[in-house]
Amino acid sequence: MTCNESLVEIISQPKTCNELLVDSLNQSMT
Repeated sequence: MTCNESLVEIISQPKTCNELLVDSLNQSMT
């Protein structure tokens, strides 16, 4: 998931782009 693709989720979730990127990294490592 790229930062731009996450923008859609940012609109519906109180998360910043950086937070979404961290979540993506966490999911990739697990």
